[in-house]
Amino acid sequence: MARLDALPFEAIPMDKAEAGRDGSIEFEVLQLPPPDAEQPDQPQRPELPTRDAPVDATRLPEDSDLGLDGKPRDDAASDTDTLVDGRRDTAIATGGVPGTGGRIATGETLATGGTRGTGGTLPCDRPYVFCEDFSDGMARWTVNEGTWYVTDSQTLTQESATTGSVKVTEGHWTAMTVEASIRTLAFGGTTSAYRAEIYARYQDSQNFFALSIRGDGKIGIRRKAGNIGDTVEIETPGDTWHKLKLKVYESGGKTWLEAYWDGLLRTTASDADSLSGGFLGSAGVGVYGNVQAEFDNVQISVP
Repeated sequence: MARLDALPFEAIPMDKAEAGRDGSIEFEVLQLPPPDAEQPDQPQRPELPTRDAPVDATRLPEDSDLGLDGKPRDDAASDTDTLVDGRRDTAIATGGVPGTGGRIATGETLATGGTRGTGGTLPCDRPYVFCEDFSDGMARWTVNEGTWYVTDSQTLTQESATTGSVKVTEGHWTAMTVEASIRTLAFGGTTSAYRAEIYARYQDSQNFFALSIRGDGKIGIRRKAGNIGDTVEIETPGDTWHKLKLKVYESGGKTWLEAYWDGLLRTTASDADSLSGGFLGSAGVGVYGNVQAEFDNVQISVP
């Protein structure tokens, strides 16, 4: 009798065999091809990586549904897939810009005093505590007299050539420096009674210091009661922009003032009046008499 393991068939294991009614075991016999028979070509499947095994992208077929991380890709037929140096390169969706412009969530406002760093693109780093280029209109200004508005060129001016003034709404200081660009368009006369000016320590129409461009072709420092210090002749401004700066501080029991024209110190003054010394005030701009002028780039700095 021939041995079972020598015959060209395969017996089904016992756990898959069927038992007859008499307890006999029936086997299903599968015919095996001769050992030397030519085997038909079988399709080869790629070796798939295990969960933690690294993936060699060069061995993945182009239609593989695996990504470079060895996990199934969400879009196996993505049109954005290309081969670069033999590796699959999946384009990553881009085109956005990093989120900017927001406030850092610290629970505090960085602008102490309520005004730092707002009001447009004018730089406002220390020592400046207020900067205004009027790109946001007059939201931070209070009109004391006259009708004021912001032009299409984002400058501040009056509706007509009459007396008027405006002041910064928030903030009051003793030692302070006020700067502003100014362009005088028309003077109603050629005396000191016609002025375009900037204000420091401005409280109201009765309490302030001013640096004025006058109709007589001079600049000078004054307070409400009248001129203090020397006046200085300047070239007639005409239809050009100039920079005014007025610095106010206390020293030796007096209030000292320095006046700058286009960056140069032109005159100084001191005031020993007990009513003016040391009082708090804001900043402002204004005109007196029939004067037409424009203002821009107002800045306040403190020591």
